[in-house]
Amino acid sequence: MRLFPPEPVIGPRDGFNGHDIFGYAKFGEQLKDFYAKFDDPLVGVLDAPWGSGKSTFIKMWCGHMRNAGYPVIEFDAFKNDYTNDAFMALVGEVFAKAEEYCNAVKESEESVLPEELKSRLVEKGNKFYQAARKRGVNFLKITGNGIAKKLAGKVIGDEEFAQLKEEFGEFSAELIKDGVENGGKEIGTAISDLIDSKFAIRSEEKRAFEDFSEQLSEIAKQLSMAALRLGSVSVDSLDPNDTKRPLIFVIDELDRCKPTFALELLEKIKHFFSVPNVHFLLVTNLDQLSKVVKCEYGSEIDGATYLQKFYDVVFSLPNGNQAYQKEFYETFCNYVIDTCDSTVPGNWFTPVVLSKQLSLRSIIKAHAYSAGFIGRGHGVALSSKLVYIGLGFMKVISPEVFAKALEGSLELVDIHSFFDSEERSIDRMKSIFTYLIGELPVEHELRQALDNDFFYYDCPSVEMFAQNMNQLRITA
Repeated sequence: MRLFPPEPVIGPRDGFNGHDIFGYAKFGEQLKDFYAKFDDPLVGVLDAPWGSGKSTFIKMWCGHMRNAGYPVIEFDAFKNDYTNDAFMALVGEVFAKAEEYCNAVKESEESVLPEELKSRLVEKGNKFYQAARKRGVNFLKITGNGIAKKLAGKVIGDEEFAQLKEEFGEFSAELIKDGVENGGKEIGTAISDLIDSKFAIRSEEKRAFEDFSEQLSEIAKQLSMAALRLGSVSVDSLDPNDTKRPLIFVIDELDRCKPTFALELLEKIKHFFSVPNVHFLLVTNLDQLSKVVKCEYGSEIDGATYLQKFYDVVFSLPNGNQAYQKEFYETFCNYVIDTCDSTVPGNWFTPVVLSKQLSLRSIIKAHAYSAGFIGRGHGVALSSKLVYIGLGFMKVISPEVFAKALEGSLELVDIHSFFDSEERSIDRMKSIFTYLIGELPVEHELRQALDNDFFYYDCPSVEMFAQNMNQLRITA
């Protein structure tokens, strides 16, 4: 038996074959067709709650796109947020993809991605990186060092320093002050030098930006040529107008990485990567990401409105009508129970999932708690299994209710609120929990059966079962 279902192993070109238990292939094809329509830069968002399976979908979709001849770069923001430079992290992925396609094509002795082009992109990218960085701390350090060498020792008082800080920011003010006090020229000269440096760097930065944009658009075209040859489509069979394939940049886990890194990524994508033949798909939870904005810029900021300037369109995973949702949850619950080889009764477990509309991750955790105590089911009465199933769901989605069960203060109103459904299996759980707190009437139709099921316990109670479960803590 397993506590968790195995992580799906999805190869870079598997696509939806063999992995698509929810029937997402149709949506994936529609998403592909949408991205294929546009030449201008496009930034889309796949918006779904945490634990809803969007990362699994996106792995299948990326394989589907590669097989259709699209160059695809997958970037995990959470795994890359150790770096302080989002721009170079993205540029590095482009270089890596160029290297990958170069090697793959060379194996078939067809060089469609010249080494010279990649070298030019590296050169232009590095040049642009240096110029862009000079707008920040690096260029201020260089300017400050230059001033410090030239100017001789005067003291800037508190009032003058406050004015400098208001005008230039604290770091620039410190540089000017240090330069003046260790040099010999007037404050005005130091400020003039600083401004001259800013103008010079701005001009260099603009030229570098134009070079980088041109080279990025060009490398995207070359990657498209390589991807077409490596895909499963026949290039010769395509209409000449259908051979254009934009570079698709997929950014996943944007809502899980460091807030500063997430926001810097969005800024860099908007300002530096908005070029023809390059599209982005951001995989995230917009509600969670809007909270990141508030955390960084203050609660008075409307996070959702702020984020809208970074994307053009929002997509949602299909969840369909009620009948589709029922099939969706039943499919996943059966998958979890079968792959874990557990004896959690699906016909009792799944109805609770349906009534609570849980995320996939929450389903996995609730099952793990239930399976951890039901085990392989030998000698465990059905009523006891249902108690563990109910407590498992409480612990995952209503920890405050579980806490009351643990301390023996669970009340009838709590039970009716949590098991708020007339569905047969949920109503049965409601009756069992009512029995365990001593509130089930003697004349109730299940009373005799429950007396028999719990006969071997000296004093059966919800608290007793909850204390057992509290020994286990699922962190996945």
